[in-house]
Amino acid sequence: MSDELKYYRDLTTVMWKTRGARFGAAASLSFKDRVGIGTAAFLSTYMIGWSVASLAFPDFFTSVRGSVLNIVSIVSSVALLAITLMEFAFGRSLKAQILHQNALSISVIMRDLERELAKAVPELDKLKQLASQYEQLNLETQVNHTAQDYKRWQYSVASSKEWWMMPILFVRYNIYRVWIFISSMFIYIGLCILIVVATTWCAFGL
Repeated sequence: MSDELKYYRDLTTVMWKTRGARFGAAASLSFKDRVGIGTAAFLSTYMIGWSVASLAFPDFFTSVRGSVLNIVSIVSSVALLAITLMEFAFGRSLKAQILHQNALSISVIMRDLERELAKAVPELDKLKQLASQYEQLNLETQVNHTAQDYKRWQYSVASSKEWWMMPILFVRYNIYRVWIFISSMFIYIGLCILIVVATTWCAFGL
């Protein structure tokens, strides 16, 4: 009996960790999806601006800098198409919704399990039923969080009895979070920076 109860108490911990990692993964995917949409919007606006500028200043586009700007505009149009296809293939928005809903469902099962374990004499049949519901939920989800998502969650809940360690843990968590974002979105970030720098140089000769 005690061994079985220990198993279910450990299961609540597993649920807590999984829920936290999936809430974090859903938030991360949702943010990346917004960045992808923002990048596509930026490129679309850039192309419209370039078209208007080429009509307003036709002589400029026959110069060397104008030729460079023409190349940048071509790269932007190709990048816009590529990013649109990539965003469709990644399906971040849908995955974020699935993981968020899964985390909410895990919360419900976890609370029921905790309430049952808090009873003086927990019902094993009820505990087994809740454990089966959790397993079935994971099987039906079809989307899982990554090791990076789990590690980020671990950093977010890390604590220490030493007060001076808390700022260090906070900084570590934010550095890791930023690193994950940059490493997965560096193409988007680099492309926007390249276009802005090249356009600024071509337009103002800086």
